[in-house]
Amino acid sequence: MLKFVSSKVTEQATEEVTLFCKRFTVISVFILLAFSFSSARAANSADLFKAEVAVDDQSTKQRQLAAASGLMDVLLRLSGSEEVRSNELLQKKSRSALNYVEQFRYENSVDTDGNKQLQLALDFSPSSLKSLLAEAQFSFWPVKRPAVLVWLVEDSAEHGRQIVPADDLELELAQALQAAASYRGLPLAFPLLDFQDQTALNAEQLWRLDEQAVLDASARYGNQLILVGKLSLTSDAQVLSSWQFYSPENIDSYDFRNASLRQTMDKAIAPAVQYQLNHYALSLDSESSLRMQVSAVNTYSDYRALLSLLNKLDAVTSVQVVTLQADTLQLSLQSEADKQQLAALLALEPSLKDASLLDDSAGEAGASDSSGASASDSGAWPGADAPIYPGPGLQLPAANNPSSLSYIWQP
Repeated sequence: MLKFVSSKVTEQATEEVTLFCKRFTVISVFILLAFSFSSARAANSADLFKAEVAVDDQSTKQRQLAAASGLMDVLLRLSGSEEVRSNELLQKKSRSALNYVEQFRYENSVDTDGNKQLQLALDFSPSSLKSLLAEAQFSFWPVKRPAVLVWLVEDSAEHGRQIVPADDLELELAQALQAAASYRGLPLAFPLLDFQDQTALNAEQLWRLDEQAVLDASARYGNQLILVGKLSLTSDAQVLSSWQFYSPENIDSYDFRNASLRQTMDKAIAPAVQYQLNHYALSLDSESSLRMQVSAVNTYSDYRALLSLLNKLDAVTSVQVVTLQADTLQLSLQSEADKQQLAALLALEPSLKDASLLDDSAGEAGASDSSGASASDSGAWPGADAPIYPGPGLQLPAANNPSSLSYIWQP
């Protein structure tokens, strides 16, 4: 969906914007430059709209079948729901899946047995698939998704208990994990497992699911979502595993006994997927009109970066500058998210803070000073001084945020 900075800016706002530009010796055509940022997509969106499907040859029939299969894979990642595969409307649309493809190409690859395999690589149209989900009445999971930090420990007869580098694709365990995450469109992050990590968290602590040790070791990465797993093989070749999923609201624990690593990983990441769907998935059948006040817009670069950020959000369909006074912008937004959902999506953007979540003095300054006084420049993550995980004394220190832009909602 094309996003834009509306040209329907009031005469007063236009004059104020011109004064703003003169203040920073920026030429008066800056509004046209602001328009040029409107169509940019989030940097991590591309892979979600791609599919690679094995084919026997380059015939039209094989291409059509592969496109139908790839379309369902992509729709599953964009909606977060397995039900797309059984939806009658989407099944019908999949017969003409090539209509939703922007480009395709053939690639030579090697399968798991080392045999050569021809693949069809497909790039689907983001706007077309979003419209298709809306027509089928599915929610849309925005492409800007917080990565889940993964810690794994394995107990084997040969090596004992060892922390597993989950990003090492030479390991079968890592392959299964990343295949499951790719299938659902869940981004993962992995610890460095360097000296600092090894000092903060050893294999025995991880095997005991030592919550505080996990939080301490994870603090350097700043991820708010953490997945911890311990795995072992039973005598009958079953995969026995225990998991914990950490979110700002809770720590969920669950256990599995499965016949394969892939089944294990599919179930292991399910709570993380569901958490993100609960917090970020958008209903595509309505729009909200919202007003936002942003403080500490001190330079043209701040202004340009702010508009670029808002226009890149999947939930935002248009942005209009209403007024500009001193260093404070008043904006009108059209959004497929309501205020609470949009705030959750904005929380993923470290360059723009919710003033209501800053410390008391900063929050009051950002919320009460309509002349544009900025919030605190301390750089702390919103709410960093308060425990965000349940349990006595459990706290994940947050990463520093150098930006000073802050916003509040307006009635």
